Amino acid sequence: MARLHAGNSSLGRAQGLAGRAAVEPAGCSCGVRVERLQPGLAPSAQPQTAAGLPHGPGGSRRALSVPGDRKLGCPRDLLSKSCSPWSRTALTPCTAASRAPPHLGVRVPSCPGWSLRDLVAHLAQVHRFWAAAVVAGPNEKPPTVAPADDTPSANLAAESAAATQELIAALRAAGPAAGCWTWWSDSDVPMTSGAVARHQLREAAVHAFDAQLATGAPLPIPADIALDGIAEFIGVGHGTAGPWPHKPTRIGLHAAEGESWLVDLTASGSHVIDGQHKTAADLHGSASDLLLTLHGRLPLDSQRSQGARATLENFLRWPDLG
Repeated sequence: MARLHAGNSSLGRAQGLAGRAAVEPAGCSCGVRVERLQPGLAPSAQPQTAAGLPHGPGGSRRALSVPGDRKLGCPRDLLSKSCSPWSRTALTPCTAASRAPPHLGVRVPSCPGWSLRDLVAHLAQVHRFWAAAVVAGPNEKPPTVAPADDTPSANLAAESAAATQELIAALRAAGPAAGCWTWWSDSDVPMTSGAVARHQLREAAVHAFDAQLATGAPLPIPADIALDGIAEFIGVGHGTAGPWPHKPTRIGLHAAEGESWLVDLTASGSHVIDGQHKTAADLHGSASDLLLTLHGRLPLDSQRSQGARATLENFLRWPDLG
């Protein structure tokens, strides 16, 4: 099926950004718009690293080649992973926050100004949107989805779970190769339901951390999901960001689980390269911690870094997701 592509141009980026804004409004901190945590937070609100905590089961991985020769790690049978018990929990942050029903009015430190109720309602709306996009198939415009009712609901958890099941059902029915509208047309990432599944699993994983953080018990993201999330973040987040606005450089991301990404940053954007090459700076940590750092949930100082700190700071501020 032909891929709809706006092209590597300022118009393409503008169209993608407009579509992204329609899907993920201001205040969303899912990796499209993030609020970065500051070192001054109280201990009870400070994000915790995942060192020493168990990760989920590892998944077998294969290289997925996409147009432009950018290689992205992709777990086999991602749809099954998105329907796994952990993922269903992550996709429903009200459940992810606590085994006991949490107080929905609790504030979410990583999403300033948001309550847990706001976070759950936001993700439910996002799931309904992407379900509609997948069902509609290839399109030049995003689907029109009725806005969520602002009236507080006594059944928010059930409504969130229903929205999640709607998305999973749409992904199952379409299959991973089916084309659909996405806001990342300016990147090398396919505009398919499989790419939507990857993107939504990453967003849900980070929002699960947000919800858990709000109740004081954040857990690491399972390693296989975090590893794929890093690759997906580079493909979509960097792939739609346009030119690197600083001096050309190369950065290495190194997960404790054994995978690394060497990212060339130039006027032509971000490109993952193979092999062993000299870098200007490197960041080391568990896959979960690296993904959460890319999303601004953990500070740079929580990870082991090498090389030029200013380069890493610029890297974590780019693309501008705030």
